[in-house]
Formats: sequence, C-alpha cells, structure tokens
Amino acid sequence: MRLRKGLGIKYNAAPPVLAYRLEGPAAQRFEKILDQLPMRWGIMPMHPHPASTIDLAIARLPKFTTAPTHQFAGFAGNEHRVFVLTDTAEKTPVAMVSKTYQLVQHAEILASAKDFLRTLKCPLDSRVRIQLSTHGERMVAQIELGEKFTINPDGHPVRLHLLVTNTVDGGGSMQASLHWFRLICMNSLKTSSWHRSQLRHSSSTIPGQLFRPLLELIEDTKKERDNFERWQKKRIDLESVRAWADGIVASTWGKLSAARVWSIATTGQDVAFASPHERVPPSYRTVVPTRPVPGAPLESRTLYDVVQVLSWIASHRPDFDQGQVMQNQIESLIQRLN
Repeated sequence: MRLRKGLGIKYNAAPPVLAYRLEGPAAQRFEKILDQLPMRWGIMPMHPHPASTIDLAIARLPKFTTAPTHQFAGFAGNEHRVFVLTDTAEKTPVAMVSKTYQLVQHAEILASAKDFLRTLKCPLDSRVRIQLSTHGERMVAQIELGEKFTINPDGHPVRLHLLVTNTVDGGGSMQASLHWFRLICMNSLKTSSWHRSQLRHSSSTIPGQLFRPLLELIEDTKKERDNFERWQKKRIDLESVRAWADGIVASTWGKLSAARVWSIATTGQDVAFASPHERVPPSYRTVVPTRPVPGAPLESRTLYDVVQVLSWIASHRPDFDQGQVMQNQIESLIQRLN
C-alpha cells in the first residue's frame, strides 16, 4: 500500500480492484461541494423550486407575458418579434421570439400533467421535484406516479416518474417522458421502450395533447419491468466488466467516466482523479473517493448492478441535456456486456 502525499489517497496498484480512502473533514468538505453543484440546462444554471406537489407548483411557479419589441428603445423597426417578459413589476425580458410563438405557461403544462395522473388513477398529491432557470424561463419537473407503478428488483424500490420540461424562451419544445427512478439514489433508467412526447410552441398547440401518446404507451412499461428482472438474474464477472469499461464505455463516455464505472462496480464508491491525464487504462487510474453510491453493493455481481452504475453517472451529470443523451445510451452499452 502506498500513500501519495498531499492528496490523501491510499491505493493498491495491483489489479483488479483499487483500494483507497478519503477520510475525515476532507471527505465531508468534498461531498458538501458536490451536493451544492447546480444542474445546468445548456449554459443556464438550474435551481430547485420549493413546491413539493403539483397544486403548489401551479400556484407558485413564475408566470410570463409578451410585449411588442417597439415598446423598447432600440427595437422600433423589429415588427416581427416580441419580447417574453417576467410577469412581475420589473418585467424582466428573458427572450425575443417570433410573433407566431405561443407562450405556454409552466403552470398550464403541470395542470395537464395533473389530468394525466388523474386518468392513470395516480395520487394527485404525488411528490414533485422542480428545477428552474434563474428567471424561471426553463423548467424541469419530475412527478412520481405512485405505488401502482413501483417495482423492487433488488430490495430498493424503482418507481415510474413523469418528466416534464418546458421553456418560454424559444429554446426548445415542450416535452414529457416516462422514466424509472430508483428511489434510494434517484438514478433514472430508460430502456428500448422509453417513451417521449413533444410539442412545439405554435399557434395550434394544446398543452393537453402532450400527454396523449404516453397514455397509449403506458402498458409498454411492462417490458421494462421484465428487463429489470432479467438483468437482476444475470450474473457477471469483474474481469468482463474491466474489459468492457476500458473498451466500449471509454470510447462512448470517455476515459474518466469509464474509470468511475469501474470504481463504483468494484467498491461501491464514486471517485475523482488524482491526475485526469494519467496515461493508463481507465480501470487502473489513481482515484480519490468522493462518496458511497446509495444502493450500490461493494462489488457488482449482476447485470442490474452494473446498469445502476451507468445510471448513477448519467443521472447525476450537471448538464441536463448531456445527462439525457447518456441515459439514452445505457441499454446499448449493457448489450455489449450482456
């Protein structure tokens, strides 16, 4: 066992498993910093909103209005565009959009989401987690669908959630999708039957139409339950995981993410890096532990364990869009290990 001075890293250089520890106040400071990192949507930082139910969110989410650009100095000749403004005393401009752009309030989307829950006979007071950009122009809302859509492959419940996104700044369409979230760590799982619906902000847009495709496809989530059970029964060996992480995971997600996959799969701990430019395969990198991964075993033994490792890394990316891309790649990565 060697100690690298100044970094607080203990590690065993012999494969297959690195052993290391960051202890005491240093570990607590590192984890506190990580917990305070904001999520981003593109270049926009996102911030938690205090509303915990749909009704509270509908009542408290920010609202917006539009105004012709000619009302503002320097924009007199731009007759085909309008400003989107916060509906507050300050009337802060958040975007300039086409006159044909239909402004759909976040609360309108969530009211339609509530109708979706009612149709599925889900609790209308289900827990909601909301993130907003600084002026509220972008929203990510995550809504639990309740016990009816809960499974338990390994002793840690996994529950179906409705994920809703909306922008009022012309930065994207309205979107709704179904995700399985592992409640102990809020890992998000998508499989080949992942469902998403989207609508543009056009004059013909009716927010309730966003959820109709999901109603038609909700039964297909049974296939995903079958996938979880199959993954939980499939045993894996760590040498196969090492080759897979050093190969296809590294080429798809990069060497640092691949090193995190290997470390979590073999120790249950997420890690940072003593030297990001270390010239060794991902599974042999010198690492600094950051935190135990909730629900992760000390050593992954099933395909489901490894799926959760991938999901942890994809679900906790600080960039929302990048995290969505990575989640879409999880099943194809697992197929290369399966």
